[in-house]
Amino acid sequence: MSISFMPLPHGLTWTHFTVVQTSPDGNQAQTGYDITASFSYTGSDDGGYKLSRFAVTVALVSGDTWVVSGQKSAALLNHERLHWVIATLVGRELDAELANVTGSSSDEVQQSAQDLIQAKNDRALAIGQAYDDDTDHGQDDAQQKLWLNKVHGWEHNSNQVNWP
Repeated sequence: MSISFMPLPHGLTWTHFTVVQTSPDGNQAQTGYDITASFSYTGSDDGGYKLSRFAVTVALVSGDTWVVSGQKSAALLNHERLHWVIATLVGRELDAELANVTGSSSDEVQQSAQDLIQAKNDRALAIGQAYDDDTDHGQDDAQQKLWLNKVHGWEHNSNQVNWP
């Protein structure tokens, strides 16, 4: 029913990153995020339950969003920004799919919603991992361009992520 992004999908800048002296994982930067949703439910006409109201938020996790000192570049920011855009697209999927969550009990509808939220976080992470693997964390320019075109295609296709 509603979705919010903090920051907007293409609004990620270096000001959102904490500068660290050494990389905790060998990479030059990382964009951490969380896809969450608040919701309420009501009884449905068939005697079951459905979500009646929900709000999805895709937010950066500041403690997991960092760049190694001296590594800031336009290319690296573009790589990290695409991670963020992927997360926001998956957040849009969640927003659309929550409308279909139903259950035979209040516990079931709540569990179904929580399971869907977790599945979307897992999906965003899996896509991000494939993106990093294919682009060698942004070092492979040809693959980076392919992923940029792929993600822009998803944005222009009603925000539908066509990935396994």
